[in-house]
Amino acid sequence: MMKKKLKKQPLVYTVIQLRFSEIPVLNSVSEATLKTLHENMIAEGFQEKIESNTTILNLHLNVDTKQATQQETLNHRVLFRASGEKQIVSIAKDSITINSTEYSTFEEFLDTFRRVITACVGAVDGIKDSLLKSVGIRYIDVIVPDGNKRLSDYVDRFVLPAPLEFLKGKHLHGVTSKVIETGDGQVLVVRFEELASLDKKVTKVLPDELLEPDRNCTLKIDGQEGWLDVVSPTYGILDIDHTYNFKGSPLFNENEIWTAIGRLYEQSSSVFWNVITSEAEKAWGKE
Repeated sequence: MMKKKLKKQPLVYTVIQLRFSEIPVLNSVSEATLKTLHENMIAEGFQEKIESNTTILNLHLNVDTKQATQQETLNHRVLFRASGEKQIVSIAKDSITINSTEYSTFEEFLDTFRRVITACVGAVDGIKDSLLKSVGIRYIDVIVPDGNKRLSDYVDRFVLPAPLEFLKGKHLHGVTSKVIETGDGQVLVVRFEELASLDKKVTKVLPDELLEPDRNCTLKIDGQEGWLDVVSPTYGILDIDHTYNFKGSPLFNENEIWTAIGRLYEQSSSVFWNVITSEAEKAWGKE
């Protein structure tokens, strides 16, 4: 069956993240390991090495006292960014993540991630002996209606925030969220933000938690046609986040990883095509 495509992609950001049991070598990477890893990543087109330490705030709820406390965790990462600053790989003590703001096809993106994993396995002792925890794929689409169209012309009403027409005033922000178990150990989260344009411009393109805390590690996002002249009073951010949790923490196995990602993609793609309308498909040039 032929895959559906769009000439004008609303997609702005894509992520694949693999999580595994903590690898001691990655807690404090030696110069020799870092050199080999850098050489391998250069061969795969990720030439720029960046070392980053950021503080993550986690909210911890005490079950007994019902009191919430904040805990700070230092997150050390080694990152490798590609030319053009539109793709970056992040390697932490228990995860490998690829983030991209340029996306052609799923097959091409997955092939890049395969090569990244191969580069990491060839440089870091212990990855092949780690235990698989989860793998996830995430797609962020910025949906800006063309001409005199409204967001409701482009997106099925079931994902739009309630209009509350009995309240008079200007819409500022709305959000919907749905969490679905799509299979054994498999969870899909679909979020949709409806935002007001500011001076007819798109001002936000990513969910808050995807904003990179370290400015040295950011990616460039190309502006799209219509972002500077939004006629519609609102535009939207569609966030499709699909995760598979490996059962029983199996030993690292690449075939299991690729199979899981393939399943996640098929269902995530189905969500996108069911959320957007035929009006949107026409405007974006469905092929």
